[in-house]
Amino acid sequence: MNKSRTSIIRIIQYYCELNIIINFLTICCVLINYICILSYFLSNLFGYIILISWLSNIILLILIDKFVIKERDIKIKLNKSSYQFLITFFLGIFLIIGSITISNLIITGISFTIWIFISNMLQIIGFLIISIFSIKLSYESILFTSKDKIVKEIIDNFNIQSKGKKIVKLFCFIIGVSGIYFVIILLLPLEFLSPELAMIIPQVSVFLIFLFIINSLILFKLIPKDRNKIEYKKNSFFKIKSLTNRKRYRQGLLSMGFILSFFFTLPLLSTPFSIIHAEKEFNDVYGENWRELIPSNFNSFFLESQFNMYSYFMGIPHKECNIILDTLYYENNNTKLFFDVYFPKGLGEELPGNNSIIIKIHGGAWKIGDKGILNNPVISKYLANQGYIVFDIQYGLMAFQNINLDLTPEYVKGNFTLHDMIFQIGYFTKQLESTYATEYNGNLNSVFIMGSSAGGHLASIVGLGYDDPYFAGNFSSAITLKGIIPLYPPNSANYYFNRYEYKNLIPGDPITNPLAYQKFTPSNLVSLNDPSVLIYQGTQDRLVPPINSEQIENALEDIGKDCIRLMFPFATHCNDFLTNNNFAQVWLYYLERFLYLSR
Repeated sequence: MNKSRTSIIRIIQYYCELNIIINFLTICCVLINYICILSYFLSNLFGYIILISWLSNIILLILIDKFVIKERDIKIKLNKSSYQFLITFFLGIFLIIGSITISNLIITGISFTIWIFISNMLQIIGFLIISIFSIKLSYESILFTSKDKIVKEIIDNFNIQSKGKKIVKLFCFIIGVSGIYFVIILLLPLEFLSPELAMIIPQVSVFLIFLFIINSLILFKLIPKDRNKIEYKKNSFFKIKSLTNRKRYRQGLLSMGFILSFFFTLPLLSTPFSIIHAEKEFNDVYGENWRELIPSNFNSFFLESQFNMYSYFMGIPHKECNIILDTLYYENNNTKLFFDVYFPKGLGEELPGNNSIIIKIHGGAWKIGDKGILNNPVISKYLANQGYIVFDIQYGLMAFQNINLDLTPEYVKGNFTLHDMIFQIGYFTKQLESTYATEYNGNLNSVFIMGSSAGGHLASIVGLGYDDPYFAGNFSSAITLKGIIPLYPPNSANYYFNRYEYKNLIPGDPITNPLAYQKFTPSNLVSLNDPSVLIYQGTQDRLVPPINSEQIENALEDIGKDCIRLMFPFATHCNDFLTNNNFAQVWLYYLERFLYLSR
């Protein structure tokens, strides 16, 4: 080897040693996570160690491929190890995403223990296989580059044109094309693009950064540099015989991976802007020193910062609280409505929530959805741990034929109108007054109503219309509403309920029944008696565009009422579902403080 190449190899050896240390630290971070509770500083540090280790592993792969694995017929063992690491990295990321998703769906009981165990195992395995295979690759690179001369090996046992490699190559091309589609969905809030994918992509964007880099590196390695290394057949996949064109092609694939990955950094990079906007909103409502209104002894119950990288990778842990599931509160003919209640294990009076009541209303376009796993139980547990009594309730839904996977119970489905839904929620408030507030030691003088999407619309109708004569008799008069918390709430009844699939939700139409359409538009219900409002809104929401919450905000502020609307760039509908992501972390930080300041 010439002198310059010897120097490069020596640098790579040092880098491999550093990479081994970083990945070993990652293993320690993951294992410590399951042994003890970490301080904020330490947990955030661990999160960035994980991020740095993943970035370091990507750099290692590029260095090895560029400077160590120079030809396809040499260093075959090292080449195999790099393939193994790419595949395990890819698999590990999916295991971690799966673990976070599972942890957001489970509630309690025996199944909770089982699924928590499964979630933890998926997470541990995901991180460990990435780190262990990276350490293995680094170690083998050190051994190989330590040799004085390179020994050529036979390529027959690692045929780049084998059927298995062709299948992997085709799969990676499909992933790459999907990445372009994902970026379009991320950047452009177009109705005809998949709203379901739009809900998922921004929430896992940090993981997608690495997935698409890895995908491009696999393709990069599967496309040989030298046309003499393979024998082309009539059915060869992507025949590129020119050496110059093949070089450009390989570089283009790698560049495309990095460009795609850059776009997936945008949701994370937008986090400071969300925080700056939220700070301004809170300063406008509570004053610049609003944090001083919260006693210091309560700070240990709250998130210490708006974003923690460790929580992004590991998820928000389930908090300890009492949970009672499936209490029947309404029955009429074949319709049965139940609620789940989450409440503190200790005395709520000694906690930030002081036994304030939160009524949670699930979303689902007024036709699907349910309490429990479909209504973010992690947040219900989290708030109950702070001393709130959280009632997660069902309500009757409109008739709907759904051929897709639908977890909605049959006993809540029927020909229910918005009037029926409001009546049922109102009936629950009366049950609170007569029974459940006393049973669970809830404070009727401090009640919040919270809902997402269709549930956000209903929460807005109930909260803003509580004292409206149109809804007279629906609600308990013993309740004092202190706050309304709608997440991405629909507003205009003329737009949403004058369409074919929703026409039955309000009898008649805007011409024959104008009063109902007026009253089921939340922005028309604002009054000086309304409590404070905290709104979650994603700028890229396709299903409920930001204009809806803006209309509610403007209507409240026009009459001098407080309204805080937290805006999240690149967030779409339901982007609070996975509580680990940057949107949900910022939201939770300000939600818990809004609740305390309003109660």
